[in-house]
Amino acid sequence: MEKQIYPLSKPQELLLWSQIFTFEPKKVKESNIISIYFAVPENCDYKALEKAFNLMLERNDALRLKIFRKGLRFYQYIKEPSYRELPMVKFNSNEEFEEYLKTLPQYKVPMTGDELVWAVLADMGDCGALVMRFHHACVDGFSMSIIFKQLEDFYTAFAAGEIPPEPKKLYSVTKYFEIENDYMKSEKHENDKKFWKYAFNHQRNYSFPAGKRGRHGDCESQSVVLAENEYEALMNLCHSDEYSLQYLLMSIAALTVYRKTGKDNFCIYSLTHGRTNYVLKQTVGCMMNTVPIFYDIDTSLTIREFFKNQYMVFLDTLSHGSFSMSEQTPLSYKEAIRHKFNFNHAWMLFSAMDYGNMTVKSKYKPCMLGTTNSPFQFYCSVLEVKGEMVKLGLRYQTDKFTHEKIEELLDLFSDTVRKVLENPDAVISTLRD
Repeated sequence: MEKQIYPLSKPQELLLWSQIFTFEPKKVKESNIISIYFAVPENCDYKALEKAFNLMLERNDALRLKIFRKGLRFYQYIKEPSYRELPMVKFNSNEEFEEYLKTLPQYKVPMTGDELVWAVLADMGDCGALVMRFHHACVDGFSMSIIFKQLEDFYTAFAAGEIPPEPKKLYSVTKYFEIENDYMKSEKHENDKKFWKYAFNHQRNYSFPAGKRGRHGDCESQSVVLAENEYEALMNLCHSDEYSLQYLLMSIAALTVYRKTGKDNFCIYSLTHGRTNYVLKQTVGCMMNTVPIFYDIDTSLTIREFFKNQYMVFLDTLSHGSFSMSEQTPLSYKEAIRHKFNFNHAWMLFSAMDYGNMTVKSKYKPCMLGTTNSPFQFYCSVLEVKGEMVKLGLRYQTDKFTHEKIEELLDLFSDTVRKVLENPDAVISTLRD
């Protein structure tokens, strides 16, 4: 049967460009890999784990993409499923396993390789794990909750000697390719282009609060946890004014930037999952996009007024969020050049991770591993366990910032949270007093 050939999608293209336009191509290629493991804490059935991995490949065709180059362009097709026997690596302790995880970058997953998914079984005696590395071209952060849930269901069935039930429907990544292709030809695409051209080039007093990105993308992470009374108060504020938690935390971060720098016109990028309907929300693949949310802060407003006004900006901006970052970038050059170039509009990126509930409540131990390289000066991950807490992880470029400076910044953010919750009717300008 003749293979259906597709061009790279816009999110996939962005990954490709990030590997080309960099001083550190090897490190950026590694940052385009998502590493995870799925651990069975006791009585691990390794054959069942291998079967679960293979069924995951079979049911998610994005994991079977084959990307190839023809001339100067890249294309892809979906390979037929075939059973993969996984190698086994043995460890004497959990500590040995943790050390092994640090060596994973040596196992390359090239974008044009035969497989976009690499996997091994880890034998720690009674405890075992499936360790996987995915090229970002076939998955994104949203895909992780789907993958973790499938592995849990598939492994549980196979370990009990059962066969997982057939799904009512298989969701193909090709649906996303079709939707994107239709969008690129649509009037909405042209309208979105006009919106972004204006937004990037008509800001009142635009600024890059953290200056130039680091020449090197080496990064580390710190975090702050908001739980109990603070978490409950944040959720009450979200519910009373119908905000999402990600929006509220982004806006508090914007107020923190204002307190730290005095800058009142800048953007914070929101990472979106790119899934615009129910079908896509059930589909594994690379569909994410980055959307700049412009903050033009009127410091004479109260905090509550600012949140309400900015929420309308947030919703309006997201309505144009299908316009890809690769297309946004040329429209943003004017401000970058005015500020002596090498300024990255996406200096701070917010991403709401939706797999927190699944990982916390699972009887197994699914885990995403961190990365050691970041193209963004700040990458903020919002990981919520509903009803319990929210964890804000801050990944930062060590070429730009010290551990101590980030501690100060997170302390200032936590203090801003407290001030917002204590008196949301305070005037914004008083936050700098």
